[in-house]
Order: sequence, then C-alpha cells, then structure tokens
Amino acid sequence: MPSAKEIAHALSGAKRISNGWMACCPAHDDKNPSLSLNDGDNGKVLVKCHAGCSQETVIKALRNRGLWPEKPAAPRLQTAKRIERTYDYRDENGTLLYQVVRLKQKGFRQRKPNGKGGWEYSVTNVRKVPYRLPELLDRHDETVFVVEGEKDVDALFDRGMLATCNAGGSGKWTLELSPHLQGRSVILIPDNDAAGRNHVRDVADKLSCYADSIQVFDPSIDNPALAEKSDISDWLANGGDAEQILARSIPFTEWDKRLGSDVDELSDHTIDAPVASPFVFGDPANIPPREFIYSKHYIRSFVSATGGVGGSGKSTIIIAEALSIASGKELLGEKVQERCPVWYVNLEDPKDELDRRIAATAMHHGLTPDDLEGRLFVNSGRSSSFVLAEDSSNGVKIVEPVKAALIQEIQEHEIGVLIIDPFVKVHRVSENANERIDAVLTVFAEIAEETRIAIELVPHLRKGNGTAGADEIRGASSFIGAVRAARIVKRMTDDEARKAGIKDPCRPFVRVDNAKSNMAPPAGKTIWRKLVGVDLGNSTDTRPSDWVAVAEEWCWPDLFDDVTVNVLKEVQHRVAAGKFKHNVQAPDWVGYLIADVLGLDLKDAMAQEKVKAILKRLIGNGALKTVKKRDKDRKLKPFVEVGEWAK
Repeated sequence: MPSAKEIAHALSGAKRISNGWMACCPAHDDKNPSLSLNDGDNGKVLVKCHAGCSQETVIKALRNRGLWPEKPAAPRLQTAKRIERTYDYRDENGTLLYQVVRLKQKGFRQRKPNGKGGWEYSVTNVRKVPYRLPELLDRHDETVFVVEGEKDVDALFDRGMLATCNAGGSGKWTLELSPHLQGRSVILIPDNDAAGRNHVRDVADKLSCYADSIQVFDPSIDNPALAEKSDISDWLANGGDAEQILARSIPFTEWDKRLGSDVDELSDHTIDAPVASPFVFGDPANIPPREFIYSKHYIRSFVSATGGVGGSGKSTIIIAEALSIASGKELLGEKVQERCPVWYVNLEDPKDELDRRIAATAMHHGLTPDDLEGRLFVNSGRSSSFVLAEDSSNGVKIVEPVKAALIQEIQEHEIGVLIIDPFVKVHRVSENANERIDAVLTVFAEIAEETRIAIELVPHLRKGNGTAGADEIRGASSFIGAVRAARIVKRMTDDEARKAGIKDPCRPFVRVDNAKSNMAPPAGKTIWRKLVGVDLGNSTDTRPSDWVAVAEEWCWPDLFDDVTVNVLKEVQHRVAAGKFKHNVQAPDWVGYLIADVLGLDLKDAMAQEKVKAILKRLIGNGALKTVKKRDKDRKLKPFVEVGEWAK
C-alpha cells in the first residue's frame, strides 16, 4: 500500500504538516487542501477530509485513482471446510466462553456462541481467561508452563505437563489473566524469535505481582540448532525430552540478562537532536481548524476531563454525550460537529448496569439500534480491566503492551472518542505526586496525538469543597495543566433551587461548569441538565422493573416569562401613581406592588426571590429606574419611578 507521503504527492496541493500530510481531497472539487493523511502503526494510512467527505467516500475516490488497495473479500469463516481445529476457552465451571479457530489456509479467528446454536465471529465484551483454565484450577499444586499458542499447550498436556496460554498469540497476555496464576510456580517458554522473547518479557512483567516464582526454559538455548521461529512443539518433535524442561529452567532475571535485548542500540546518527525551526508567516486561512467533535469540549488529538463527586450525575451525562456523538443526534441540545465511533470504558460498574444505563438513555431519546450500530463500544472494568501505569521504585512504569493494545483497538475500529471513567482506575500512581500524574497524562496525550482521537478522562473531586473550579479535581495540579478542557458537574444547591423557583426537595438538576478551556471561547453561562427516571420495563414474576437515571437538556427558568406587556404597563401605571422605595425592608417596597400585579404571595421565599429578580430586570432594561428623593423624614432614599414607558 502507498505511504501517506506517496498518496499526498499523487494528489494536488501536497504539503507537510506536523503529524503527516495535507492534500486536495479527491472526493470533491477541492481548491484548498482539506485531506489529512498520516501513517498508522499497522501499515494503514489514516485519512480524513476536513470538508466533510466520509472516509468511505474518500477511500473509494483514492481506489479509483489506484492509490488505495482493493478491499479483500471477507473470509467465509462459517464454512466448516476451512476450519482445521478449534480450541475451547472455558470458565472455572467449564462453561464455554469463546473459541480460537485455526484455519487450514493459515491464520486464526476467534468466535463466541451466539446463543442460537451458532457462532458470532467476535469476542468483544467477552470475559478473557487463560486456555484450559479448569485444568489449572484442578491441578493447583503443579508448576504451570506458559507458552505462546494452544498447539504448544496441548503438546505439553499430552506429556502430562500443566500448561496454558492466552488467545491471540504474542503480545496479547492481559492483566486480567494474571490473577489466575496467583501464588503459582510458573515457567515461561518463548518461541525462537524476537516476538516470542518479547512476549515472555511481557508475561513475566504482568505476572510479577501474582506468581510465586517465574522461570524460563528457552529451547533455543538448550538446542542452538533450533530453526528460527520454531516453538516448544518443534523442540519436542526434534527429540527434546519434556522431563528435562523443569531441570533446565533458569530464573527469568538470569535468562533476560544472559539473552540481552533484541533491539539494536541506536547509532549516533539516528538520534533525534533538537533543531530550531524558523517560523514562516503564511496565510492563516491555510492552517487547519481545530477538530472539535462535540460542542467545544471533545477535540481530536487532545485530552479533556469532566469531574464530579460520586452521585453527581457526571457518568449519566457522559453516557448521553457518548450516544449523541455515536448517533450524530443532539440529545442534550449541544452541537455534534462530527459523528464518529465512541469507546466508553467504565472501570467501576458491571456490564449489566452499563447495559441498563445505555438502554435507558437510548429509550428516552428515541434512539434505535441502527443509530448506534458499529459506532458504540463499551467495556466494563468488572469483566475486562487494565492498568496503563503504575508506581515503581524507579518512578512511573508505563505498561507498554496496554498502550499498544489501546492504540491498536482505536485504529482498528476507527474510534473518534475514548472515554475512561473513572481516571483513578486506569493507573496505580499516587494522585498527589505531580511528576507521576503528569507521566500518566502524557501517555494519554501521546495516544490522542498518534491516533488523532479525543480522550475524555473522568476524575473524582475533592470532598467538602464548595466552589466550582478546576482545582477541585482530585489529584496533583499537573492534571489541570495537562488537559485542554475541564468541566465540573455538581448537584443544584438549596440557594439555586430557591432562585429557580423549584420546590421539589429531590431537585434532579445538575450544573456543568466550564472549569477550564484553553481551546474554546468561554461558554458565558452555566449549562444545566435534568436527571429523569426511565422505566426499562424489564420486570419479572419476582422482581420489579428497573428505573434508571437519564440526562436530558434543561434550561434555567426565565422568571420574566410571566411579565407580559400588559403586566408591565400595569406595574408602570401603579408606580407612577404612588411613591415606592427600592429597599426590600421598607414597608412601601415596590416589590409588594409587583407581587400584587402577578398574584404572588411574598410570604413564600421563592416568590420573594422571583419578585427581586423581576425588579432587577425591569431596572436593568430601563422600564423602571431608581432616583434619590427625600422621604417624610427628609432623608435621601432610593425610590423607584417609571423609566421608559412600555408600548
């Protein structure tokens, strides 16, 4: 496939930008280069037309010019003749979770039961377990051999040895697999290539907090004549003695030190040294605009944050925003500037609860399955969690395989927005250490920049702080400096409810304050949301239906709505006919007159707040005015008179 540079130069208007190339889009009559291109890590070229052409349309136009490879025909996985062997992944009770399918014409696929006697060739949202988990649990006193593939596991089992692996091959061992080997003696066996040895290093790293001991048996050291890319099955087939594996294993640290790194040291001429670049003053119209996705908060290539105390409704609001972006529909009255796939990672709630909240939000806002098909991805921390960074004696340790896996998933599914809720669950770093939190946020910023997505982090707030500001976000101050937009979600206070004329003691209203934004103009006012209960209609004979909170748009009530032109004229005529003071404590306060015209009882605190607000508005717009006059005691006091008469 041509590189981003090659495609750009084959089009008109090619020019270099910081993270790739710009060129004229072939899908429309483009006079000003609007197509961005950059090389992805997986060999694919990432393209986006900033004038609005869909990615599918752009790729079709490139393909017509011979600049994009033809789309290969999808493999007919359901054809049994193509399957050479299947490997079952079962849970602790022996229940089948998913299978790895080995194809005759080389290659592997993964599938799960579809509940109808067939298969779905996807394992999204399926709990991942080590291969042959029930046997691992039954033989809990034995040493466990960890290899790279199911074929190798079965070869060792045939010789009476307890073995396991992960699905997907090298680099796919996840942290959720490690607790299954808690307290076990583990021997890792690499394939004879760089990927196999790096896989062993990765697994050893992720088992370091769980396994009782970690050793390595390297077939290539035992038999130097072993062919490149061969595995333990090949070693056994070439006369290797399985009984000698345990005796010839060495501690992981000794093996790693003996082997050294598979990565060549950089020569002096490959080191990137800083070079001062002269600024060229060009036409500002040629600078690509910031790529806002939703309102002025989610922006491609940057990290943003929404904080709130527990129970404030922040996750409920974020779910509604995620569905807005995925569906392209303005569910909360905010502009969806780009419809794109969203990946919502909730590391606190179980999958069933997330299903309830998403289903309730979709029901309330009238979304259909077609609105979200292929554009919403959801993970629960209860079934699939991960840690991107953790404290170590040498500072912050970034879990590179997790970072690489995130980038791969983002690119594979063309994710536009990644939401991590809550932020504290994705790392094991002290929240009060500036340098350490900054290191974690830097990783997210690197992912956002490399994949050109918007990343939304959801931190908690400090408890007991009453002011709405970015400094309320729990954690080191570096968090505030690293994100490009920050919001605070809070429940409506007693004072706010009184001013809004709301008597409901439950007050299902929350405010969303723009606590920091250096990428968008200030909003100028607080955004409000209302949390409403939605009945899922999922009752059974023994359990009632679930009611779930959903966010919807809500506007602060305008207390001036009751003041019609006729009401205003009546107030002005009465003011003109008498003498009324501006002071609310005066017996002849003008507010009594306004309340009488509107039929309000000033013994009600909310009615009094409403009259005060109306009086302030009438004076502000010139319908009434204050003047200093002497009262009956000859003292100067502020009185209220008619300003500009209503027409």
